Formats: sequence, C-alpha cells, structure tokens
Amino acid sequence: MAGGNSLEGREQKKGIAVNTLYTMGGLLFMNAVLQIVITPLLNRMMGAEQLGGLLYITGLVAIICPSIGQALNNSRLVVRRDFDVTNGDYDWLLLGFGLIGSIVALFMSGKSLESPLMAAGVFLMFMLTVFRYYGDVEYRLNLNYRRYFIYYFLIGIGYLAGFGIYRLTGQWVWIYLIGEAAALAFVGVTGNIFHQFFRRSEFFTTALGRGFFLTLSYLITNTTMNMDRLVIKQILGNEQVTQYYVVSLIGKTLVLLIAPINTIVISYLTKRVFSYKIKIKGKSVMNGGMSKMDPEEWTHPKVRSPDFGHFLTVFFPTPSAFWRGSYG
Repeated sequence: MAGGNSLEGREQKKGIAVNTLYTMGGLLFMNAVLQIVITPLLNRMMGAEQLGGLLYITGLVAIICPSIGQALNNSRLVVRRDFDVTNGDYDWLLLGFGLIGSIVALFMSGKSLESPLMAAGVFLMFMLTVFRYYGDVEYRLNLNYRRYFIYYFLIGIGYLAGFGIYRLTGQWVWIYLIGEAAALAFVGVTGNIFHQFFRRSEFFTTALGRGFFLTLSYLITNTTMNMDRLVIKQILGNEQVTQYYVVSLIGKTLVLLIAPINTIVISYLTKRVFSYKIKIKGKSVMNGGMSKMDPEEWTHPKVRSPDFGHFLTVFFPTPSAFWRGSYG
C-alpha cells in the first residue's frame, strides 16, 4: 500500500512538472512572438509616435480584458466545487461584462483611433480578448495542459499571420484579431465551454456575485500595473510611451518564468476538491443514498483540502494577469 502511494505521489509530481513546462512553453512562445518579434518590427515600420498610440490601446486591453476574462476563469474553477454552475452562467457574464468594458475602453481610446472602421476593429479586439482570457479554463478544468500549450501556441502563430495581413493592409488591429480568433477557434473545436451559451442555471446569481467581486479585484490590480503608459500618454505623448514600454519590458518579462506555478496550483487544488466531492457522493449512493450522510456534509464535506485556490486567486491575481496576456 505504501509503495503504491509513493508511486502515485511520484507520478503526480511528474505530471505537475510536465504541465508546468507545457504552461510556460505556450506562454513564453506567445509573448516572445509579440514582444521580441512583432513589436520591434512595428516600431521600425510605424515609428515611435504611432507605436505609442498602439501601446496606449493595448494598455487598456491589459487592464480591461484579463480583469474580466481571467477573473471569471479563476472564479469558475473555485465556484464549481460547491455549485453546479453551467457554461451559460459564465458565458452570460463574459458577454455582459465584456460589452461594458469594451465600450468604456473604446471611449478612453479616443483620438488614438484613426477611423470608424478602426474603432470597430478595436472594439472586436477587446471582446475577443476577453473571451480568450476565459477560454483556457476549458483545459484547466480538465488539467489538459497539452491542449493548453497548443491554445497559446496558436495565439503566437495567429499574431504572425496577422502581422502578414498588417503588411498588406496597414491596419495593426489584424495582428491581435487573428491571434485571439485562432485560440477561440481551437477551444471551439476541442472544448465545450461555449456550448449552450445562453442556458443559465439556478446558481447564476452566485456566479454573478463572486465573479463581480473577483473582477473588481483584478481591475484594481491591473489598473495599478498598467496605469503608467496611460498617464504618460496624457502628460508627455505617444513617443514617451514607447520609450517607457521598452525600458520596463525586461522587468515585466521576468514574471513569465515564475507565474505559471500560480495557474498549476489553482487548477490542481480545485480539481482535487471537486473530485473528492464526487467520490463522497458516489460512496453515499452505493451505501444506500443520502440518508446515511448529514445533509450539511453532502454539499460541504467535513474533511476538505485548504482553500488555497481561492486564496491565491483573490490575493495574488497579478502574475497570471500579466503572463497569460501579451499586452503587458
């Protein structure tokens, strides 16, 4: 028995290590494509002045989109342990919060938008990015980090394809539209989190309440992290935004090396408690039904793992808010 437990423990540690590598690999590739390849090329082709305007808009993306998409992503991981929430519960929230956030961000973009067509493209970019930040929950729920890697790998490939379209059209928004759409197309084919989009459960208000407060927490954190380039643009101008971005990029990129641990820990802890509850319910049915269990223990087992997932999600949203996005 002891030997079996030891073997199981080693296999679990090996799985966590492999999944961490998958997580880091996909995210590093995505960010390397954007930060090391595309941004320097844009600077060369657009100049520091125009690139500063682009970076101002992507600063808004870095504030709004993960504050909604990633907050709901982590919220679902935690809430699903105690409530039978559905895809529709969170898809409704994504759509509602995303529309509000995208409209606010579009208004704040103001003069950085060159035309109504560009404004429409930027609005679509905001919405797609909100859904993309949420989309990887499909693979976190099931601990399928191989597909998680592919998800972010496709974003990087999409950015490169979008850059090719930018060369033809002169519209930089295509870079982001193609990248985000590639990931969402992949999760649409391989997952089901957007199935039954408008079907809500009786626990919708619970998802709304918890999702709202977690979104507010992420919004405060992400605003603190990305307010710099918004303020610099208003005070100094676009060119200074570009200069500051280049100087601060090295420090922010170092987060990429440590932050994947956050998502692995949250995913494994919430999965462990969820699986434990299913096991408890199954045993109860086999032993003659719910009558043999205390009603409170049925929904809230007395022997439970510590709620580290919720703790990390609420108090340490910052790392994953940056590394899971490429706009930081």
